[in-house]
Amino acid sequence: MAYLTINADDFGMTEGVTRGIHEAMTKGIVTSTSAMACVPGAEEHLRAFLHNTPGVIGAHLQLTDGRPVCAPEEVPSLVDGNGNFFSKTALPWTMNADEVLREWKAQLARLRQWGLQPAYLDTHHHVHLRTQLLPVMASLANELQLPVRGGLPATVKMLRYQGCSTPDCTLLDFFGSGLDMQKLESVLVAAIQKHGDDAVLELSCHPGYSSPELAAISSYTVERESELSVFIQSGIREMIDKLGLHLIGMDAVVKLRPARPDKKIPV
Repeated sequence: MAYLTINADDFGMTEGVTRGIHEAMTKGIVTSTSAMACVPGAEEHLRAFLHNTPGVIGAHLQLTDGRPVCAPEEVPSLVDGNGNFFSKTALPWTMNADEVLREWKAQLARLRQWGLQPAYLDTHHHVHLRTQLLPVMASLANELQLPVRGGLPATVKMLRYQGCSTPDCTLLDFFGSGLDMQKLESVLVAAIQKHGDDAVLELSCHPGYSSPELAAISSYTVERESELSVFIQSGIREMIDKLGLHLIGMDAVVKLRPARPDKKIPV
């Protein structure tokens, strides 16, 4: 049997996104979500839903959009002239690794202050999958003994070499326009065929409700509502069962694919 964790990014981004993720977890098949600490209103949004959201909640660490937790002068390579994080398209390729680690630890501390003890790690816009930032994420994940999003198989291999627990592959192609249950099934079938019927798979997703507030900070708006409708659709659990998939939270990856630091080698 293959295992599948369905992880909704951007918990806390807006009220509508947070509410949509909560619905996808209470009424649908989404098993985990990762929370943001650096977007306006995040504390309010998270506190409204945090304690009645089932499933597993991790940290959606940021280097893009919003403002850092650290003072800008403490992380100068991570911010623009106004002290904000860069946009996804403007994010520099050269960032100080010590500053990245300092800022990510500060974000985790903020989430803990808000009442969340993150159970896994990933990043906004998947920035930790950049080769330069993989060792930073690996160091943090190893220190906290938490599983981490691995991305494609080559990146998974590099993270595992550095002693991290991570799924066999993160599926990133259930995204964009034209999303329905048939599209989801085709993505999952292809993944099982490629990685085997004993694979541990992660599906990254972005369910939520669109709003003017969301449109002001993200280009991915009404598509979130399409994702949400799929994850709560009648018959979705039967489809998952038909494919021989067992739904798990991201925290279960630690047992299914334990870190083996004794086998790590330099990247």
